[in-house]
Order: sequence, then structure tokens, then C-alpha cells
Amino acid sequence: MSLSFLAGVFAGIASIIYIHGILTNDIQPVKASSVLGTIFTISIFIDMWHRDAVNGQILMSALSVCITMPLTLRFGRPGWEPVDVLFFTFGLGGIFVWSFVEDPNWRIAIGLLTLAIGSIPTWVWRWKVPRHENRTSLMFGMAASICAIAGIPQLAFAHAAQPIAFLMLQSIMGYLVWVRPRYLAYK
Repeated sequence: MSLSFLAGVFAGIASIIYIHGILTNDIQPVKASSVLGTIFTISIFIDMWHRDAVNGQILMSALSVCITMPLTLRFGRPGWEPVDVLFFTFGLGGIFVWSFVEDPNWRIAIGLLTLAIGSIPTWVWRWKVPRHENRTSLMFGMAASICAIAGIPQLAFAHAAQPIAFLMLQSIMGYLVWVRPRYLAYK
């Protein structure tokens, strides 16, 4: 079994747990982050496809966002805060820039950067309310990233950027849901 396949299995498990969390109202995803995440996860998948660099994690992530985004729009955190609108606007700027770039490597880079910008409203919300994130889903997502990184077939941007960026984004969320609440409880 390849590490890319294992990354896809872990990403799939994380997605199932996340979807279940949305449906049971254990997770309250942020709409701005979900919409941008869907657009750029699919675009990153397509650009990795053009570079023959698709791994199991991005494949499962692209499939997953097609389910989670509509659920988020229906069951996610109600309303749009000013931070959501601000970073959603930045994300739309990323879409604009991305649409003019032809090189898949640059498109992957723009997609990952905009995905990070689009994650900021979720991080702000998790800073305030860390209990609205499923830690088990996050753990499987991080395991998927680690497997995808360990299974990078060649040291090329198209192969390495996505799993490394995903692990970095997940690590920030990990801090917000595991470390920060313990620090606050200790204070």
C-alpha cells in the first residue's frame, strides 16, 4: 500500500467524521472559509492533475469539499462577521489573480496562499470557540498530511507544496483546539 493511498484513506476518514460533525451540529464551520476552501481545493487538485502530481489526500479533499461546502452553507455558523467578509474579499482577489496565471505551479501556489487567507476566519472563530472543531477529524487530516509528505515521489513543487501547506494549516488549527484551551485552563 502506497503512502499516497494511505493519505487518501486518512483524508477520507477525516471527511466522514467532519461531515458527521456538521450534521450532528458538533462542528460549526465558517461559511467564508468553506466557500474559498472548496474553490481552491478543487483548483489545486486540477492544477496538480496537470502536473501529474495528484496524491490521495488532495483527491479525497476535492471530493470532500463538494459535500461539506453545501452542508456548511446550510448548517454552518450563522451570519457573516466583518472578518469573514474581509478575508472572503481577499479570497475573491486570489480568484481574480489565479484566473490570469497559466503555469500550474504558480496556480497551485496562489491557490494554497488563498486557501490560507480563507482559513483566517475559521482560525479567528476557533480562537474564540475551540469546541466547535472535531479533534478526531483534525487528527486524521494531519495523519493524511504526514503520509502525503512522506510519500512525495519527487522533490518538485507540484508534488510537495500541497501536503506541506495542508499540514501547516492543520497545525495552526491543532494549536487552537488542543494547546490554547489547555493554556487558558492552566492560567
